[in-house]
Amino acid sequence: MIAPPEMTPRPGWFKFRIAQALGPGEHRVEVVTPGPPVLVVVNGPDYDERDRPTADIQAYHPDLDGISWQDIWEAVRSQYPSASPRPQAGEGEYQAVKDSIATFGALQRVIEDEAGNVIAGRLRRRACAELGVHCPTEVISGLTADQKEQLSFELDFCRKHLSLADKRRATEFMLQATPRNTDRVIGRACGLDHKTVGGIRGAMEERGEIPQVEERRAGDGKLYKFPKVVADTRRELERARNGLLALGEDAPAKPLGLRRAEEQVRRKKALERKAFRAQTPVLPDDSIQIVHSDFRDLMIEDDSVPLFLPDPPYDRESLPLYEEVARFAARKLRPGGILLAYHGVMYMPEILAMMTRHLNFVWQVSIIFEAGNRYVQDRNILSQYRPVLVLSKGKPRMPVALPDVLYGGGSQKDTHPWQQSIEEEMFFIEKLTNPGELVVSPFGGGFTTAAACYRLGRRCLSGDIDAEAVQKGLERLAQEREQRENNK
Repeated sequence: MIAPPEMTPRPGWFKFRIAQALGPGEHRVEVVTPGPPVLVVVNGPDYDERDRPTADIQAYHPDLDGISWQDIWEAVRSQYPSASPRPQAGEGEYQAVKDSIATFGALQRVIEDEAGNVIAGRLRRRACAELGVHCPTEVISGLTADQKEQLSFELDFCRKHLSLADKRRATEFMLQATPRNTDRVIGRACGLDHKTVGGIRGAMEERGEIPQVEERRAGDGKLYKFPKVVADTRRELERARNGLLALGEDAPAKPLGLRRAEEQVRRKKALERKAFRAQTPVLPDDSIQIVHSDFRDLMIEDDSVPLFLPDPPYDRESLPLYEEVARFAARKLRPGGILLAYHGVMYMPEILAMMTRHLNFVWQVSIIFEAGNRYVQDRNILSQYRPVLVLSKGKPRMPVALPDVLYGGGSQKDTHPWQQSIEEEMFFIEKLTNPGELVVSPFGGGFTTAAACYRLGRRCLSGDIDAEAVQKGLERLAQEREQRENNK
């Protein structure tokens, strides 16, 4: 247990709590005594520019500059003790959690304080107890009451509504609270891949927001020493981070030179490929199908698929594939089904014209690059985002509210040069499908969609015409299975 540094919750969190406690309308709250009450006008819960919960709320008082939203919330909490800002979960929601744990196990940890009080994960603990399965638990000490409430809000109540940016913010909170925990432990709690957590950790260490710790606590509770890679420039620093992330737990617990670290990465990957190719990998579940096939030959029932996630090549020669996959998806998508197409910006007009001949345009989602600008020489442009075209079969409307700006999960190219971030795909899949439903990935590539579906309990059919890519995809799914078994 590690006591965290002092942290100030963001104002939007207090606004959301006030709005839920008071409800819509005008309210007078005694904040400063003696003196007039603060007039609080609540119109309802809302979301800010980063899709984080806040509220449409105003406050009026002669000395408002000296009153914070935290002051108002503390007054509301004391004057309305029966108010319950966080609604209780219904039996339907609990049953969904229980069914998921029964099928896939407890994939996320319960968070407790040092006294054994549950901060986040009450439904998971109850379900594990009823099912008689192991309930993984993380203990955090030294949090104030407000910090516990905010952490509960971020990790539990809003888990299914969190955008990728919110998950990153929850990760920053956990890194500040428990900097010695490994990236895997924190990633499981916040719903992010350990590689993304490592990138966030490195950026926070560079800004001086968290200390660089010599030891970290793994899931078994033991402390382990972690290696260092010496870097002299910012470019070398990025290479050093990628090297340590790739080595993971295989990195030696001693300082390494950059060249030595990258040599060990190459050796590790070569050994992994050799070991996997020496045996036929077993798919982790028959609901995940990876096939060596052109997407037009995939056997799929018409009008049955809720979500297509194609990622064709971005060059001019591949443009006809966009129309072909839209024509194919128009037959296979169920009414109201969604297609999310990754694509480059260069040929956006042609892609949009071809795909909307078969499906309806809904919107475009912009994924902000984690590592800053990318220079497009042909157009002399510093690109800072990747577009995702959103199309539908039938009415051009999303089944759920989806933010149109996401912060990317960072560069993850260990399986395929065109590999996408698994956090981005998990976000889309979790938002747009239900457990057990089918997701189709016509251009498998690094088979990130298949890995994301396995983690989320969705069925997946993914194919590629590249036999080597298919083999690596099978290996990746075998690794996903092994990782799940190790986490039980």
